[in-house]
This record gives sequence, C-alpha cells and structure tokens, in this order.
Amino acid sequence: MPSGKLRGGGFSLVELIVVMLVLAILSGGIAVSSIKEDDCDQIVAREAEDLALWLSDRMSRAQAEECPFRLYVLGHGGSAVNADLTIIWLGGTLVNKSETYRSSRVNIWPESQVNQFVYDGAWQSLTPALTVSVKPISPLSEAKRLYVIVSGTGYTRISTKAQ
Repeated sequence: MPSGKLRGGGFSLVELIVVMLVLAILSGGIAVSSIKEDDCDQIVAREAEDLALWLSDRMSRAQAEECPFRLYVLGHGGSAVNADLTIIWLGGTLVNKSETYRSSRVNIWPESQVNQFVYDGAWQSLTPALTVSVKPISPLSEAKRLYVIVSGTGYTRISTKAQ
C-alpha cells in the first residue's frame, strides 16, 4: 500500500469560505443598488407632489383673492436641465411680490418651449397649460420620470406620461 495522504475530490474549507464571501458581496451589491433606485423613485415622487401642491396652493390663493399672477420658468445656475418656477403676483394682497420654487434634489423642466404663463384667479385658468418634467438628477438613474400637469382650467395632477 502506498504511503501518503488520500485527498478527496471536495473543496477545502478555505475555498468554500472564499466562494461564500464572493456571493455575499455580489448579493449585497445588488440589494444596495435596488434600494438606491427605490430611494430615487421616492425622491422624484415626493418632489412631484411638492411641486403640484405648491402650484395648487398658489392658484387657490389667486382664486380666493380673484387676482392674477405670472409664472416664469427659467433655468438656474447655467443649467439647461433644471429650472426655477417664479410667480409674480399681479394683484391681491401680494401684488408685485414674487415666490420661487427651486429643487436641488431633482431636475424640473417644462415640456414646452414656453417660459411664461398667466394664471387668472377670477376665471381660474392658466394660459397656456403647463407640463413640468420631474426626473432624477443623475442621467444614469433608472428611476421613473413623473410629470406635473396643470390644465388650462387650473387642475393640477401628477402623471407618468407627458400630455
């Protein structure tokens, strides 16, 4: 009988631990990336809700005071992908005052080339209608894009499709 150790065909404990470690790292990376996308979706949804609420609140005030305002949509910081929405009150208790909505968490931009809108509180109408795209800041993000849509009759809603 020959002398020496007999080695089985299995893996050593060290090899098994290394394989388990690699699998744990890969599955952890997948879980973290999916959490980040979910967080990004939540940020976009929250920002769309905040913008829709901000616009609805300003239109409600204009209706209560039966006064108009102008809404300007302008890029800020030299950016062509992020905009400020600025309201200048044309009547009521806030006449000649301005308010600005700005986001640093997402990119907001109008879907049309128009950058000036007029809301008439007495007639409860916005001319022209407005659709604002709300999307993640990172162009590589797979998070969904939402749209805040304000109809010509001043109705505000959030959609997954531009109108």
